[in-house]
Amino acid sequence: MSDSAHFKSLSEQGPFAGVFRWLSNLWHGFAGSADMMLEALKHGRMMSVLSNMSDAQLSQIGITRADIPAYAKTLLERDQGH
Repeated sequence: MSDSAHFKSLSEQGPFAGVFRWLSNLWHGFAGSADMMLEALKHGRMMSVLSNMSDAQLSQIGITRADIPAYAKTLLERDQGH
């Protein structure tokens, strides 16, 4: 039996199956949290960049200050391929 097959067998049926599932869930939770934090950082940065633009610059891209939150969201969604 290969090492990976042996590990899979232990993780699914062995005495440590619960521990393996818990660790797997913990890892996936961290990965999801990291993704959410990265998206929050990107959104904050986009909001900062747009907010620091002058009214004339905002006008050149076709938005007003009131449009900044929605425009930032649109840009980030476009960047993610949504």
